[in-house]
Amino acid sequence: MQNLRVRTEHKSILGLIHLLPMPGTPHYRPGNVKCSMEKALQDAHALHEGGADGGLIQTIDGAYPVGEEVDPARLAAFATIVSRVRREMPDSFEIGVQILWNATRASLGVAFACGASFVRCTAFIGSSRSLYGPVQSDPVGLLNYVRQLGAEGVSLIAEIHSMHFRSREGMSLERLAETAHRAGAHAVEIAEPHQAKCLDMVAGIRKAVPDLPVLLGGHTRHDNARDLLSVTDGAFVGTCFQPDGWGTRINVERVRSYVEIVRGGG
Repeated sequence: MQNLRVRTEHKSILGLIHLLPMPGTPHYRPGNVKCSMEKALQDAHALHEGGADGGLIQTIDGAYPVGEEVDPARLAAFATIVSRVRREMPDSFEIGVQILWNATRASLGVAFACGASFVRCTAFIGSSRSLYGPVQSDPVGLLNYVRQLGAEGVSLIAEIHSMHFRSREGMSLERLAETAHRAGAHAVEIAEPHQAKCLDMVAGIRKAVPDLPVLLGGHTRHDNARDLLSVTDGAFVGTCFQPDGWGTRINVERVRSYVEIVRGGG
């Protein structure tokens, strides 16, 4: 198992692999695990064939607990899917794990046991509001669990201004990035729809913590990806790769054209 290879000159392009509601959640339906397995495998192959570096496998359950507790059936089904994707994809294909809303230790456990290379942490430091209740970080508990498992090979990507996280403490983005870096995050993620504001955010983080990789967590498209990724280290890409809308299957041609644009060929 290797850390996520964030490489500035290459740009890490990571697609979002969305699953159907898992067992033990309110919107689960019989057959969802099989359909999710098929979708995850198809999405992973589409990302790889299109030239992306990897994919983040993410629970999409419709309603979420905000703490660390995860229903055993939900966790088992999710781990089965992650493990199967890891077995079928080449070692060079990065696989990430995120059990929403904020089950960071469970996500780390799945990543470690199934051979994934990174975890995206909703609340790595600080706390955030969500539609499901307040979300609280526990960096000490997470990092102690890293040590307990011997999971130092799993990278921790901290969301600090994203689809899932907005600081309740009113801390500046620079302070959040500095704190996450000191606490042990390997990279931070931001998501901001306004391009000029996004570029300013990135510049502030770069000035505060020059050596910390910065990934984008949304709002990139084929028409803005080159500019946005020219100043960041990569991006998580969702809807842009999904022609039938958010959460649907990934289209290999959309991946390929995006990769060509970002890497200078389009």
